[in-house]
Amino acid sequence: MSTKQICLSIILACFLGCLGCGDPTPINDQAYKDPQGSRTPLSKDWQQQFNVISNPAGRKDFETSIKELKPENRDAFLEILKAISDPTQDKNFLNDLTTYDKPTQAHLINIILYLKKENENLLLKVAQHPERLSMLDKLKLFEMINGLEPKDKELVAQFEQALEN
Repeated sequence: MSTKQICLSIILACFLGCLGCGDPTPINDQAYKDPQGSRTPLSKDWQQQFNVISNPAGRKDFETSIKELKPENRDAFLEILKAISDPTQDKNFLNDLTTYDKPTQAHLINIILYLKKENENLLLKVAQHPERLSMLDKLKLFEMINGLEPKDKELVAQFEQALEN
């Protein structure tokens, strides 16, 4: 499945999610932050990820956002990045993420971490081989995105649209 197809699937899920009901889950950004902040050093794996980012200002903001995470959340986000099977998609993902300002980048990272916490296997499957998602997995993904607050659904849809272009 191409990046475009992935994006369209998630955008469709977001759109259909707006039709759902139930109380949306707010993303608590503070839950993912490390009170120690940037005192914990980043691994060499992170340096490799930073090296694919072409936007210097966005890279600096992204680095800062990653440093602010708790070590276990850094590891969880790095696991998602490493699961992306196509290096070009990994590079596009990071470069599109870094086009946002720092608060928005950090919030998108937290949304992704929240979704990973909700269903780690599914999110890793989406990163690895989105074209192989079964209908049941697509419905699960739809449910997870449907559970987000409207502003978060909109942000995910915007990000996915950026990945598509």
